Amino acid sequence: MIYSEQLINEIKDVLKKDFNLKQVIFKEQLGEDLYFEALGMERGSEYSFRYKPQAKTLFHKLNNNWSQIKGYQIELTNQM
Repeated sequence: MIYSEQLINEIKDVLKKDFNLKQVIFKEQLGEDLYFEALGMERGSEYSFRYKPQAKTLFHKLNNNWSQIKGYQIELTNQM
């Protein structure tokens, strides 16, 4: 399934708001997973996120390993 630009933009907006990020960039879709890179408000702070739309779960990359952000789900108004 290829996700719409509208859905991807909504995810970017939610990430920016919930994590106080300066910029979120959509990188790619691999299978069902959506990959994002983000810049924080502090100089030099960079983050990588992987979102699984079917499960509404979010992962962040830490030391080259993906870890789920426990208890966090993205609730979208625009459903796939």
